[in-house]
Amino acid sequence: MQTRGRLPTQLVSVFGYQIGRSVVLQDPNGNQIEVSVKKEYGDLFFKDGWMGLLDFYKLIVGAWLTTSYCHNGLFFIRVINRSRIEIKYIKYTPPLK
Repeated sequence: MQTRGRLPTQLVSVFGYQIGRSVVLQDPNGNQIEVSVKKEYGDLFFKDGWMGLLDFYKLIVGAWLTTSYCHNGLFFIRVINRSRIEIKYIKYTPPLK
C-alpha cells in the first residue's frame, strides 16, 4: 500500500508554485482532510495524512482519487472504488474538518 500519493505532472507544472507544505482535500459533502505535501526533484507527493484518507473512507483494496485544484491549497476530491463506483461520502453535520 502506498504511503504517499503522487500529484500529476501536468498539475504540478501549472499549479505547483501555488502549492505549499500542506493542502486540504474536500469531498462533495464538505468533509476536509489536511495532507502534507512533500517536494522531491520537481515532483509533489501527498504525504502525512494520506493514509488517514484511506482509513476515513474505509478503502481496503484501493481506489482512484480524482482531484481538482481550486485555490490556496484546496483540492476537491472524488473517490472511485475498484468496482468503478463512486463511494458514498460520509455526511457529518457540520462537515468534518
